[in-house]
Amino acid sequence: STPVYDKSRIMYGLDSGKMSIRKHDMAIVVEGYTDVILTNQAGFENIVAPCGTALTSSHLKILRRYTDNLLLAFDMDEAGGGATKRSIDLAIEEGFNVKVIIMSEGKDPADVASSDPREWEKLVEGAVSIFDFYFTTAFAKHDKTTPEGKKNIASDLLPVIKKIVNSIEQAHWIQK
Repeated sequence: STPVYDKSRIMYGLDSGKMSIRKHDMAIVVEGYTDVILTNQAGFENIVAPCGTALTSSHLKILRRYTDNLLLAFDMDEAGGGATKRSIDLAIEEGFNVKVIIMSEGKDPADVASSDPREWEKLVEGAVSIFDFYFTTAFAKHDKTTPEGKKNIASDLLPVIKKIVNSIEQAHWIQK
């Protein structure tokens, strides 16, 4: 970053994608430039990427001008910790509707969109709520029939649920 170029405020692909983001009322956030370029070439224009950094609150404020709906096409193996988790938490705290595009292991948006645009379209349509993703992951990882397992599931999920701004939505996930 320099005084002129601040990567925490720049979304790669936003200049060409903002009209499509408005039209679809959804921004698909990917990890890198190549993902933006190759998905664009396959005909998908509502794709953006943070520039060499994790998603920041500045990025989210910029995206808020165009939509409240984010679809994340990140490496979800890392969603349990690190920058991906912080980005997701930040988006939830900012009140975005966050969904996750789940790709088969080792694939990224560039691979899928350039080799099979229809498959990319199906993955986008099949995006799941971040909370469904977290629930599925927590229940797959721990045994819900044991006290220890229940405690671990709760410790995975409660911090995430606590970040939900809307109290009705929060109550729904606590109930679940």
